[in-house]
Amino acid sequence: MLKKSETLKKLLSKIKHSKVLLDEDSLFKASIDNARFSFLPEAVIKIQDENDVGLVLKLANETKTNVTIRGAGTGCCAGCVPQNGGWVIDLSEFNKIEIDKTSRCAHVKAGAITYDIFCAAKKENLFYPPDPSSHKFCTIGGNIACDAGGLRACKYGTTRDYIMALTCFLPTGEKVNWSLPLKKFTAGLNLRDMFVSSEGTLGVIVKATLKLLPLPENARACAAYFSSDSTALSAIEEILKSTLNPSVLEFLDEESLSAASKYKNLKMKKAAMLLMEFDGSLSDIKNSFAKLKSLKCGKEFQFSKTEKESEKLWEMRRICSQASYMYGDTKLNQDIVLPSEKVSCFFDFFKNLCKEKNLYSPTFGHAGDGNYHLHIMYFAKDKKAKMLANKAMEKSIVYAIKLGGAISGEHGIGLLKLKYMSHQHSPSELSTMKKIKRTLDPNNVLNAQKVLGNFDIYKFEPLKNIILPWDKK
Repeated sequence: MLKKSETLKKLLSKIKHSKVLLDEDSLFKASIDNARFSFLPEAVIKIQDENDVGLVLKLANETKTNVTIRGAGTGCCAGCVPQNGGWVIDLSEFNKIEIDKTSRCAHVKAGAITYDIFCAAKKENLFYPPDPSSHKFCTIGGNIACDAGGLRACKYGTTRDYIMALTCFLPTGEKVNWSLPLKKFTAGLNLRDMFVSSEGTLGVIVKATLKLLPLPENARACAAYFSSDSTALSAIEEILKSTLNPSVLEFLDEESLSAASKYKNLKMKKAAMLLMEFDGSLSDIKNSFAKLKSLKCGKEFQFSKTEKESEKLWEMRRICSQASYMYGDTKLNQDIVLPSEKVSCFFDFFKNLCKEKNLYSPTFGHAGDGNYHLHIMYFAKDKKAKMLANKAMEKSIVYAIKLGGAISGEHGIGLLKLKYMSHQHSPSELSTMKKIKRTLDPNNVLNAQKVLGNFDIYKFEPLKNIILPWDKK
């Protein structure tokens, strides 16, 4: 009788055009994402030919093997970790980009890096707006799976707003095309949008056609500094009520700005910060800066005059996530969305709750669309702090829902947010989602337990001292 490893090799030998990896290093790399929980798969298939995706899925259904979909692994919710073992379909090397200047669209394979798409479009004087903070590492397939947003979502929207057509494989292995690369398409049910933000539970996205916009003439950043979080939050309200239309409007609270300053060895006197960007002609940008000052929503401003000066301002925002580790070696984080009129109310609740429990809670995010990244930091060896952090976060998320908010704006659900789904959705809503999943994936082989499952990832500990590519300064 063949050993299990030999049986696996024999089975996967049917895959002729893609790389089948069984070595320990490859299995570990495919076991983890930015959430740092690690579960080893049995095999990794790095796709070179899209038809191999269908073949792998058919083999998985025949053998009732779990399959997990993976791009670059930058996700924050354990959405691409193979918690049930099985096989990983890795699309990171399936990464071609073609720009159609006449149709103003990009034809991309799932493994294409988001920033590379932006750069390819820019060469043709076109613009792909979505810019998640991991844009130099994350893949478009993962962006579509989670409906990634980013800084420019304030003005330009999220990934969903740029999807013209998708090519996918159903969980049972059949290839499908949802919509066509046309500006108008109303032939049948809109299943394209159903696959956006489905987090790999309904099928495997292998190719996409993305809408592109004309490239803005210029873009300039500015920073506004405040003496407290509350005054910065009040300023956000004033900006949103005004006729200003920033492409980016970001918030850094006192703890985030302090950590980022120390991380960069800078001295910052002010407590909180708003970072904004305006695009268009230089005249339009100048007028926007003047209008911003006239709102009197900040006592101290820093306006960039060049793209290089803008980039220096954005460095503070980009390092916020890594800088938060100055408050502890373990991070509990969520991305919530709040109605604009409820933001101050929520922050009073969240900050007071964490302060009562002696927990650091650096918070930053996309103020322009109400999408905030909450963090609670603690040291793993402090078991009491871990318990308090989990309770504080759970209370805060439930409170955000009570205020009319959402448990995720761009990170998705994965495994980390499963316990909040019953708070966000009614039994009828969840039942409908599960019926769709069962119809498309009758053997439950694809990303099983993600989004709609009951896996308790909090029974496990994230790995420590793991340096991922995007962690490097």
